[in-house]
Amino acid sequence: DEPFIAYLQAGTGTYTTAARFRELVDNICGQPGVTGLFIGTRPDCVDGEMLDVLRPWLYRKLVWLELGLQSANDATLDRIGRGHNVESFSKARALASDRGIPVLAHVILGLPGEGPEEMMGTASYLARQRVEGVKIHHLQVIKGTRMEELFQAGMVVPLTMDSYPGLVAGFLERLP
Repeated sequence: DEPFIAYLQAGTGTYTTAARFRELVDNICGQPGVTGLFIGTRPDCVDGEMLDVLRPWLYRKLVWLELGLQSANDATLDRIGRGHNVESFSKARALASDRGIPVLAHVILGLPGEGPEEMMGTASYLARQRVEGVKIHHLQVIKGTRMEELFQAGMVVPLTMDSYPGLVAGFLERLP
């Protein structure tokens, strides 16, 4: 069997009971060829009991927790209807750190109402959080979503190919 890393996200990877999550994790990690497990989830859907499920696997598999922060600006998170705040990310990060679980943060550059200052503020926040990794996404406007409505109303202006690379470089420069 070829080795592979399983990725549990479909919606939110921890949006279940701890008992069901344990069943899923044990089943996935027990499959032949699975060398690791990455769990993508929202920071408000993580608690100590859920993370304790991962502890037995930490030294047998490559285990990472991917948390969807998107922005370190509560006004932005509220504006886009994320349903969580920055403090929930800080709490989830601390819970994972206490258990030795590495955290990879997801961020989106170009969110409505954010300019370079807010985006670089997210980078600085993540540097202070000392996350182990960051996935930087550009804003995607998908047909049929609230974001498309904002785009059609002129309230969302996607980043250009000229501006995006410089923003990503500035973001990365702020990370350790």
